[in-house]
Amino acid sequence: MLTSAAFRELLTAGLNDIFDGTYKVATGYADKIFKAMSSSRAYEEDWGYGPFGLAPEKGEVAQVQYQDPTAGNKVTYTHALYALGYIVSRIMLEDDQYNQINKLPAALARSMRVTREVLAAAVFEDGFDTAWVDGQYLFSASHPRLDGGTNDNLISVDLNATGFAAAKLKARRLKNESGFPMQVLNMYLIVPPELEDVAERLIHSTLAPSWDINTPGAGAAGNNAYAPNDINVIPKWAKKYITWPYLTDTDNWYLRLDTGEPDFKLYDRRKPTQEDEMDFDRSAMKYKSEMRMSVGCSDYRGGIGAGVT
Repeated sequence: MLTSAAFRELLTAGLNDIFDGTYKVATGYADKIFKAMSSSRAYEEDWGYGPFGLAPEKGEVAQVQYQDPTAGNKVTYTHALYALGYIVSRIMLEDDQYNQINKLPAALARSMRVTREVLAAAVFEDGFDTAWVDGQYLFSASHPRLDGGTNDNLISVDLNATGFAAAKLKARRLKNESGFPMQVLNMYLIVPPELEDVAERLIHSTLAPSWDINTPGAGAAGNNAYAPNDINVIPKWAKKYITWPYLTDTDNWYLRLDTGEPDFKLYDRRKPTQEDEMDFDRSAMKYKSEMRMSVGCSDYRGGIGAGVT
């Protein structure tokens, strides 16, 4: 509880300045990376199925071969409740000389927004060691498809021109549940602050960036051979990057893909609300904020994860 004894500095005029420790907080990233949606139920479910395969050749009077779509994975988003509050004595409210207590609701709202970001970032960060609905990690080299094949959305390469080319190739080689190549043409990078400068050079260099960021001027051989003065083709595929400060791993990075299907989703069952009431017996005010939400991934094809060790 906030009492006059614990915060006596606020009771007497004379302080030159007060640092409340809130600063400007970086939020709003989750809504850019995830598809944010409202919900009116206790949980939401996404379900997929495999479309038809290739059409076989048919004889002139032979019977047509018929196929049934194949049931796929179901992803359940169960909305969890998150809450935080504080208590202030009535005397502290009355005697605060700096209006600091009245700023606490805004600080509480910031905490709820940051909680939302941390939960969203955990979907990506846990994607290398937490099982997804198909039994594989979210970022895995062996996602089973309904046609019997597998998909690969995992690399382990540093963020540089080589790494981006590897991730882009994984994206271009993704297939749907029938084994048909997908048309993935739009993508962008998601990086922690430690990789921000690397992403800036990769995306916004006019000429081809060094194949190895640590070796300026280095070109590459093989199918992707180029000279250092060739144009930079990376912006053709990834026109932007997002620096997400809530990513805690300093080496891992991600390629977010636009597949045209629902993939990374965030449900707001109840957006953050604030309530207050008087605690009559203790002569104190109680404040709380609550929200209900869920966040996750319905289709791993929405991203390529680079788990760099």
